[in-house]
Amino acid sequence: MDIYSVMMVHEDAYKLFLKLITDGRCDRTTVTINDALLLKGVVLRGSRPLRTFLIFGVGLDNVDKEFLLTWLNQVFGTRMFSITFTYKRGVSTIIPVRIDSSARPGRYILLVGVWDIGKGLIALSQRYLTLVT
Repeated sequence: MDIYSVMMVHEDAYKLFLKLITDGRCDRTTVTINDALLLKGVVLRGSRPLRTFLIFGVGLDNVDKEFLLTWLNQVFGTRMFSITFTYKRGVSTIIPVRIDSSARPGRYILLVGVWDIGKGLIALSQRYLTLVT
C-alpha cells in the first residue's frame, strides 16, 4: 500500500537546524531538528541488548496525525505549512491541499512524496509556488 503526501512549507520557514547531542553512548544520544526531537537512542533490554533509535523518541508505531502536526508546528512554526496524506486508491490519486485564510502569502516549497509501506520513500518531488491574497 502506498501513502501519498503533499506538503507546502513557507520559504521563510524552510530552514532546518539539525543538532546531534551525544556522549558516545546510544542511550544518551538525541537528534533534533529546530529543537524538535527527531531521534532518540535507546537500549532495548533482552537476552541480547539492542541499541537502536526511535523516531520522534516514541517510535513510528506511536505517531498519529495529531502527534505529527504538533511536531511539524514545532519544526516550522504555526501557519507556515500545510500537509495532506492519502492512501492509494486505484490508478490516479487526488490529494487536496488545504489552505485557509490564515495562510501567509508568499513563496512556498511544494513537496510531493510517495511512501511504500515495506520499501520506504519511493518518490519525492520539490517545486515552488506563490500564494497571493
